Amino acid sequence: MAAYPNSYTIVLFPIVNFIVICFAFRNELIEFDFNKYIKDKIFWTSAYQTLIIGAIGQAIANIAMQMIGISSPDISFAYHMVAAPVMFVIFSSVNEEIIYRKIIFRYLDKKVGFWVGAVLSSLIFALSHYNYAGWIGFLAIGLVWCWTYKRTNNIAINILSHMALNLIFFIKITFLGG
Repeated sequence: MAAYPNSYTIVLFPIVNFIVICFAFRNELIEFDFNKYIKDKIFWTSAYQTLIIGAIGQAIANIAMQMIGISSPDISFAYHMVAAPVMFVIFSSVNEEIIYRKIIFRYLDKKVGFWVGAVLSSLIFALSHYNYAGWIGFLAIGLVWCWTYKRTNNIAINILSHMALNLIFFIKITFLGG
């Protein structure tokens, strides 16, 4: 059984990680034209398609895991914290997309090619989650996000669809239960 971090770790680690990422990518953040993407139909279409494909892939994988009898661990303690929506929806989405797609996948894609890079970075992404019953789903959505990032070279699309998916899961877990 996995050992879960305490509530301080759940709150502080994403914040510290987010600050480090913002500092490391400060030049790109300064140069990023948010207005351009808000008005860009291709950006919104790609974000929507990524969200739908990823959600379907993750849902199929989660149903398959349930059918073979693997259930998710209880991590409901994390969802009752005041900071949970911000941590879960915003910080984790930004942190994970920067780390697993922009840094790890981009590096591996250049060194060993798309498929090996996508599978390895998605596997690392999946294993970093405490929900072992969702590992196949996390692997699937990781592959979708690698494909989207490779196709568009725009991490903001992944971050937006990741936030939307996390918001959907947060609402489901909070109001409908695990």
